Amino acid sequence: METAFKIIKRAWWDSQMRNYRQFVAAPADRFIHLSSPGQVRDTLVKFKGQTDLILVCVDLSKVDGEVVWEVARNDQLYPHVYGAIPPSSVVWIADLPWTTTGFILPANLQNPELHSL
Repeated sequence: METAFKIIKRAWWDSQMRNYRQFVAAPADRFIHLSSPGQVRDTLVKFKGQTDLILVCVDLSKVDGEVVWEVARNDQLYPHVYGAIPPSSVVWIADLPWTTTGFILPANLQNPELHSL
């Protein structure tokens, strides 16, 4: 199973699930931005200090639409979903609490590359 991650405010995720029964791209975007496991740390830097964030683990084989790996930040390929993320594609969801030393990641992502954000 190939997975990728969505970092998002819990209220926005919950609103999408309640109103659309799936997660869709924001009106200004054409696709849903995701990060590979190795890109979560770099992506979290953009969210420094924010609260009420969650990390959504997505099974890319179960999204509703096409997954395209496209060049984005730092000339890296990031997974973009041109479609929707239905609940059936969500493997797990974890809170991302912010502390004075950074985000606390789920245990299954705590490794030297992803720790101390």
